Amino acid sequence: MQGPELPIALDRHTMINIGIDKTVVIGRGHTEYDTSAQTFIYNHNHGNWSYGPLLIQARCDHAAGIVTDEVTHETHKIVTGGYSGGYLKSTEILKGGSWTLGKKIDKIDITRMKVNSFQDREHVTPCLALA
Repeated sequence: MQGPELPIALDRHTMINIGIDKTVVIGRGHTEYDTSAQTFIYNHNHGNWSYGPLLIQARCDHAAGIVTDEVTHETHKIVTGGYSGGYLKSTEILKGGSWTLGKKIDKIDITRMKVNSFQDREHVTPCLALA
């Protein structure tokens, strides 16, 4: 089954579910200088894409996920790390339909980096260690 096309071509992005019926695609980049703060939301019920909230920091090759607060048991959608002219230490949290800054990553573990081949070019994806 084929769904509707994204509004623009993307690579070096991430995606996470933001509800039972929506998925957000976060950031992109074709080169180290071509990063984006744009997000797109796919509504599974309506089968369409819409523009989502802009990130605070444009990024590519980042990580995204859903974390649960061990005290309050609240879940938070986050994006962290990546690249935008240099390795990023920032974390952003999706709250109330917009991104807010979270805690910075104290340490980037360069020794755990991996190289991925992508269409005749290679780019480096950092494995991030929270200190």
